[in-house]
Amino acid sequence: MNWSEIKEKAKDISYDNMWNIWKPSLFVALITFIIELFITLIFKESSIGNIFSSILTIALLPIQIGIVRYVLELVRGKEANMDYLKEYYDKILVIIVISLLVGIFSFLGLILFIIPGIIIALGYSMVNYIFADNKEITAMGVLRRSKELMNGYKMDYFLFCLSFLGWILLGALTFGILYIWLFPYITVAQAVYYDELLKLNQN
Repeated sequence: MNWSEIKEKAKDISYDNMWNIWKPSLFVALITFIIELFITLIFKESSIGNIFSSILTIALLPIQIGIVRYVLELVRGKEANMDYLKEYYDKILVIIVISLLVGIFSFLGLILFIIPGIIIALGYSMVNYIFADNKEITAMGVLRRSKELMNGYKMDYFLFCLSFLGWILLGALTFGILYIWLFPYITVAQAVYYDELLKLNQN
């Protein structure tokens, strides 16, 4: 995988669409903050409050897929629409099953040894992108497709993600100011990586 080309493309796209990339995430963060604040004020630190917080986390899963679709559209030179954030709610049960399966398989791998757990997690790292591209696919179909795409690229993708660590640490030294640019850049770079995997899988 050509990291330099991926990162160069990601820089161009993120620079031209910085606000567009931030917009859905900021919107979701604001809504989440308001709801979490409401839960805290009403239920304090009670177990009921924790239950509602867990429900909120589950309820946001389709929105996360919608954000992935939103970014993919930008990466592919299309017009991204905020309506994508609500497009996947009719598939919330499938999304929950996918999340549970990924969590269970990764956890089982970690129980055996840390390395198998990481390998399994890397194998399923493209599930959100795959489901964003095809909401009619089954839960097992998503997992199977992700493993196919990541076959031979797990270590490459792991090192690719690690290559941003220096930027992340530098962002912390700037008190988070650098993250204004860094978040869109990394978000787009991961989406571009996925698109490159699709191209390689077609050859």
